[in-house]
Amino acid sequence: MSLLNLVSMEKKEALRVFSTASALARAVGVTRSAVSQWPEKLTARVGDRVIAAALRSGINPEIFGPLPSTQGDTSSQAPGAGRESA
Repeated sequence: MSLLNLVSMEKKEALRVFSTASALARAVGVTRSAVSQWPEKLTARVGDRVIAAALRSGINPEIFGPLPSTQGDTSSQAPGAGRESA
């Protein structure tokens, strides 16, 4: 899974990264009970919180998988970037 594809993060993956539900709950700022109530397929919002907590904890983001290649993708450039001026 990539950092940009949070919708597909599963609870078991978040638990794998933090080892226990208690550690995950502390890192994200919720109770262990709240973590136990999360659905197996996490929402984008919860996935984002898990990623942010991992980054704050110093966990290498590569643990979630490689980022997708953006080579040749100009969608993130500012409007007009890459155009030659007249």
